[in-house]
Amino acid sequence: MKKLLITASLAALIASSGVVAYDDKAADAAKEHRHGLMQSIKNSALSMRRIMSGDLDQAENYSALATALSASTGIAKAAFNENTVGKGKGHTTAKDHIWDNWEDFSARLDKLDADVKALERAAMHNNVGGSKNELVQVFKNCKSCHDEYRSEH
Repeated sequence: MKKLLITASLAALIASSGVVAYDDKAADAAKEHRHGLMQSIKNSALSMRRIMSGDLDQAENYSALATALSASTGIAKAAFNENTVGKGKGHTTAKDHIWDNWEDFSARLDKLDADVKALERAAMHNNVGGSKNELVQVFKNCKSCHDEYRSEH
């Protein structure tokens, strides 16, 4: 009986350590995916702002950048579905209370996506000047969410 109990305990320990390692790996992959996606959003939006300000001579790519931005914001909420608090070894700037305040956080991402879709429509045919208000709104959404749900480090 004692041997059976030790064997069962050891098997449970081995099985659970594999799950933890897998959970860490999956959590780190989710964190990396979110980081890459948010960097894509940032890069597209900043390039659009630089084109609008005249610092970047790429007006012919303005609507393509809006489309790329729209594709990224369209999948952003799904990238945060997995609560990675306390999981994995990878670094994240996402604050833990995203998942405690999921309704607010997800509503902000929905608003960002809707505003980016409006920007995409306004930016059609590389209409840089005609999309200024929409681009300003996108940056306001980014700042609002980052102020609440993103840490500096």
